[in-house]
Amino acid sequence: MSDLDEINNSLAEFEEELSKLKSASDLINEAKDTAQLTLDESKEILKRLIETSQKATADAIKKAQNLNKSANKLLNTNSLLLKKLDNVDFPTRLDKVEKSQKVNLILLLIIFILMLVVMFKIF
Repeated sequence: MSDLDEINNSLAEFEEELSKLKSASDLINEAKDTAQLTLDESKEILKRLIETSQKATADAIKKAQNLNKSANKLLNTNSLLLKKLDNVDFPTRLDKVEKSQKVNLILLLIIFILMLVVMFKIF
């Protein structure tokens, strides 16, 4: 009976090891499933992140292009304004304004004197 007992003991140990192996196999399969799920979720998150990033980049590029167009228009307008200002002869124009002011002042004095004459019948 010793052989039978030994076989039974070996069989019991084998069943115990087999049970441990099955548990380990189940844990490995569960880890594999979890890893696959994590991988799938990571792919989806990365896909959405890339799409969002591409959209944000496209929007930023479009805004930068619009800003560039506006800056170019402003630059062109500024250049035209500077050319016009360069063509203005400020000393001559200021002299004309000064002369005009002097003439206006003289006319104002004449009118004032005439009013005094009329009011007080000086002449």
